[in-house]
Amino acid sequence: MGYTHYWRNKKGFTDEQWDEFTRLVNEDILRWTDVPLTNGISSDLNSSPIINSEKVSLNGRGEDGCETLLITKKGCSFEFCKTRRLPYDEVVVDILKLANKINKNFHPSSDGCEFDYLYL
Repeated sequence: MGYTHYWRNKKGFTDEQWDEFTRLVNEDILRWTDVPLTNGISSDLNSSPIINSEKVSLNGRGEDGCETLLITKKGCSFEFCKTRRLPYDEVVVDILKLANKINKNFHPSSDGCEFDYLYL
């Protein structure tokens, strides 16, 4: 068991929304965090988060990682990312918060009541 974030985004992102989202993930979140992150896809602990025209993918590094955050441009009916409140959880929450701000069709939620601050 562990602390988990969930989201729905059935309509996906428009090109403009995705461009803004990925730009701000890079400039306003990843640029300023000191949390060690990997791409979440390979076992290479020296990899970097993936932010491209199709997806955002990241995880904590090594023992500070759990499940990979994977947000796709095309959307999804239901996704989740268990973070167990490890250090990368703060990055995950910031990214989910940003996605909701840019795309009102992106609906995040979380275990417990602490996630109320996520909604803008």
